[in-house]
Amino acid sequence: MRRVAAWVWAAVPALAIFCDRGGTDADARGSGGCLGCHSGIEQVAPHDFGCEVCHRGQDGAADKEAAHQGLVTNPGDLRVAEESCGPCHVGYVSRVKKSLHTTSAGIISGARYLWAAQETKEALYAVQHVADEDGD
Repeated sequence: MRRVAAWVWAAVPALAIFCDRGGTDADARGSGGCLGCHSGIEQVAPHDFGCEVCHRGQDGAADKEAAHQGLVTNPGDLRVAEESCGPCHVGYVSRVKKSLHTTSAGIISGARYLWAAQETKEALYAVQHVADEDGD
């Protein structure tokens, strides 16, 4: 009888932990929105607005799949920065896309000049196509 009682005492908590209680991912984490699941993973910069402003996604969703609908994991990626950063940082994205930090044009031209692959330090190449439609 004692063996059965010991087994029951071990099995009941395990079942409570591992059985589906009918709730959703967000319910299980206290419906804390993005930070309900992602808190403590890495340092989050403090802002006066929610994660979904930059990262998109659905902050009030009840499960992971719905919450991650339209999610942008890296809003600073220049492929999506106009949509994620541009609404608040008007004009910055177009300047950043043409900067030496993005194109590495100065690094490439400097190395090519030092190795006599081109006659001047003027940038001829970049790591990505750069178009300066606005003349800035």
